[in-house]
Amino acid sequence: MDKLRFVLLAVDNNDYQVEQVSAAQTAAERLGIQLEVVHTEHDSIQQSQRVLDFVQAPVGDRPNAIFFEPVGCCGSCESWMGHPKPRERGLRS
Repeated sequence: MDKLRFVLLAVDNNDYQVEQVSAAQTAAERLGIQLEVVHTEHDSIQQSQRVLDFVQAPVGDRPNAIFFEPVGCCGSCESWMGHPKPRERGLRS
């Protein structure tokens, strides 16, 4: 059986995720799993694109698993995407 290959998408400036990466690297090494850590810098579009790239890769290049926590979108992202903020829709934020 080929060595398992996992991908972990994480952000650098989040203490919790920094610890997750460290623990994942330790576990992967102990279990003989190839772990690729990809940093997405709190960018939901970049994160989505990376996940899509891995999922659509040729069968031999696809990881066996992809782990990530969804990156949130900030307020400026809403206006960039054309969505009104809750106050503009008459809702409380």
